[in-house]
Amino acid sequence: MKLHTCLHVSLLAGILALSACTDKFDEIENNQPDWLGENIYDYLKERGDCNYYTRLIDDCGMHEIMQRTGSNTLFFTRDDAFDAYFESNRQKGLRPTCYEEMSPTMKQMFISLGRISNAQLIERLCHGDISGTVLRRSTYFNPTDSIPAILKSDLLRTFEGNPYFAAIESDTVYLLQDATTTTLTQFFPDVMQELGITEEDIDFISNGETSMQNASLYSNKIVQQDITCKNGYLHELENLILPPETMAGYINENENLSVFRKLMNRFAIPLVYRDATATTPAVYTLRYFNEHAENKANKTQNLYGALLVDDKNNDKSNACLYFDPAWNAYQSGMRNANSSEPPYQGDMGVMFVPTDKAIAEYFSPTGDGADLYKNFGSWDNVPDNIVADFVKNHQKYSFLSSLPHDFDIMKDESGYEMNISQENIIDKYVARNGMVYVVDKVLPPLDYRSVMGPAKIDQGNRIFNIAMNDSHTQFMYYLRSLLSCYQFFITPDAYMTHYTDPVSMGKSADQQAYWKFYMSPANEIYATVYSLQTGDSIGEVTDTKIINNRMNDIMRNHTLVVESNESFDAAVAGGQEYFVTMGYMPLHITPTGTAISTAGAGNSSPVTTLDASEKSNGKSYIIDGVLQSTCTSTYQNLNQSSNNDVINAESPFYEFLRLCNACNIFSNAATSSVIPLAPYITFLQQYDYTLYIPENTLLQDAMSKHYIPTPEELQELYELSADGQETHIDSLYQIAVNKLRRFIRYHIQDNSVFIKGKKETDTEYLTETIDNTTKLFYPVHVTNTGNSITVRDYMGEEAHVTDREGLYNLIGRDIRVNNTGNSQSPEMSKATTIESYSCTVVHQIDKILWYEPASSQWHTDLYDDLEEYQKSEF
Repeated sequence: MKLHTCLHVSLLAGILALSACTDKFDEIENNQPDWLGENIYDYLKERGDCNYYTRLIDDCGMHEIMQRTGSNTLFFTRDDAFDAYFESNRQKGLRPTCYEEMSPTMKQMFISLGRISNAQLIERLCHGDISGTVLRRSTYFNPTDSIPAILKSDLLRTFEGNPYFAAIESDTVYLLQDATTTTLTQFFPDVMQELGITEEDIDFISNGETSMQNASLYSNKIVQQDITCKNGYLHELENLILPPETMAGYINENENLSVFRKLMNRFAIPLVYRDATATTPAVYTLRYFNEHAENKANKTQNLYGALLVDDKNNDKSNACLYFDPAWNAYQSGMRNANSSEPPYQGDMGVMFVPTDKAIAEYFSPTGDGADLYKNFGSWDNVPDNIVADFVKNHQKYSFLSSLPHDFDIMKDESGYEMNISQENIIDKYVARNGMVYVVDKVLPPLDYRSVMGPAKIDQGNRIFNIAMNDSHTQFMYYLRSLLSCYQFFITPDAYMTHYTDPVSMGKSADQQAYWKFYMSPANEIYATVYSLQTGDSIGEVTDTKIINNRMNDIMRNHTLVVESNESFDAAVAGGQEYFVTMGYMPLHITPTGTAISTAGAGNSSPVTTLDASEKSNGKSYIIDGVLQSTCTSTYQNLNQSSNNDVINAESPFYEFLRLCNACNIFSNAATSSVIPLAPYITFLQQYDYTLYIPENTLLQDAMSKHYIPTPEELQELYELSADGQETHIDSLYQIAVNKLRRFIRYHIQDNSVFIKGKKETDTEYLTETIDNTTKLFYPVHVTNTGNSITVRDYMGEEAHVTDREGLYNLIGRDIRVNNTGNSQSPEMSKATTIESYSCTVVHQIDKILWYEPASSQWHTDLYDDLEEYQKSEF
């Protein structure tokens, strides 16, 4: 601050401190320096062009304050500004059309709205009384200085269909727009520079009426500032200062925004500001249900303005907006934790409001809101929770983070691109609590543009909608991503009736069950449990943890991640039938006319597509059933039997399974935390894998030539080792086991490939056998024509998937469930949740895969060079 300015303030402070002592005033007045000028009243009087304003001062009883006492900052206007205001009213058919028609309340408003406490230069007004840059500042104008009286019939037109306004009994309603302080928005050069408002921003916001070089209140330019008087400072405005509307007020008055107004006003409520007495009517204040920074101590009028409950009627809103658009003292929060400045001074809200035309184009059979239109037909039928989401997505908490120069990178309050540009803005309005941009497009929430939109919109899909949310699976965070493309299958509530419970399949036959999901009266997902044996109801599931566990299983099996909608459609049209879900299980998809037929590996028959719609990040399908994962294990697929206790000698995978069992590839042991439903491959993780199983005769030949140890040889070594009859026998046994395990692991690759799966040529996949030299996993190379699969091993030899029915595409899932007991005494009957699983597909092949040359007499080689083998790593 300049030295001269400091001198002004210092001298004024001394003068004003003594101004209350009437007997000393004349003495002080006679000894004031010449540069102070006249007092405020005399200065305005002597100008000759401020007659209206001095009449206001006189009529409002402020002559003494403005002439002799007080410490004031006053924004005033010349007579021609008043005349322009009167003429504008005359042309619009409004009043007042002359000074004489102004009511005492209006006169008081014009004085109070332009009056700020303490004598302050424009430079000083840019900053708070303690710290911080001030974008908005309160005035002497109190909300109760002017209480509008509104006919109830007019009120019901504005708040059509709102039960709170309909319940008011009086024909005339006294309604404050808001009961908090009225503010002035200060577009001053220092304010704009310090808050990051650019020349481009202010030019756009004010329609070119102000700039970075001009100080303005709203867009009302200050034509002369820092006029120094004995009892304060004057700042001359170009136009008459009028209290702008709130954001809600502007939207309610704009006829081009009638549809959005009606949607927004669903959440309005007239709270009683002052109760009626025998002589005075009740006074209400307009509020909107909102979730803004909830203060639990006071939900109706608190520091941060949240309103969740009508305390008088103990009525909780069905849904809330982000913030109250009628709140004068709107604030986005403290600028910093240590600040004691009122938070409203530093920022304000923003609303992007689509025109009626834009909403009509959106909410139509062919518009982006076709799902909404198809489900509800009219906005009147759209539930409050969906309307709230829609309105909220057009709100931004911070004006300073939503400036025009940031439009191209601006995100909504959920963190997603808003895709708005200056070209979309067809009008703008600086309200007293924020900025309103009228836009030519709808900005729907991402949730409704994404593949989960039909689940959120259609009340018949409530189970999927609730299952996706924060308190359940949180699956919505996957499905919101615009970086991925999804094919998402949604099952309506009416078809969530036959989900085979994987956990029950490890229990006794009388406990094996399927579930029927339903919505409880409290909007929670529950399930009735039915016996697979009898079909009788055998229980209910209401535990949220258990429900979420199964819904997560379903959601993952209902979701495909693809490159694009076009690539998926092309793959289906090109003959691909197997696609791997996010849960690593495959879906079998085939075209049926213009639709598709879909089945999970556990479905007895395909489900039908009832509807499909393209979204911003993929495609949504409504289907008439649950896509069920298989409950068949890898072991059962190899054994070709549900009896895990006896190896089926008739199985085409008999020899491979014998080798697996000989070196303990499978385990059925429980741990302190999990129990396997069936023997599982211990080294496989929660992922998908392919097992290539050589024909029985090939393995028999390899064993006879001593390329791999036989199960009998391993057993003999094990028994000798246990008896301690042979030197190094224990080491030899371990070496033999490791050799066999590495052989088996080389026949298991990461990722699942299918006949009728994704077509590929010489694609490298890693196996489960590691190269002890490079510490990298040995690969195989796969060529899949769709109708045949060829696997090239590390030695360059090719094997082919056998094309005989039942020897390929055998899908399995090795499931582990929670153990409520311990590893010695597992309690399968009490298991409640799926803890982990591995997904596999089994193919028989016509040649053994080798990662090293096959060698004969493996045990002779080991005896001859035992020390070298002992150094090798598994």
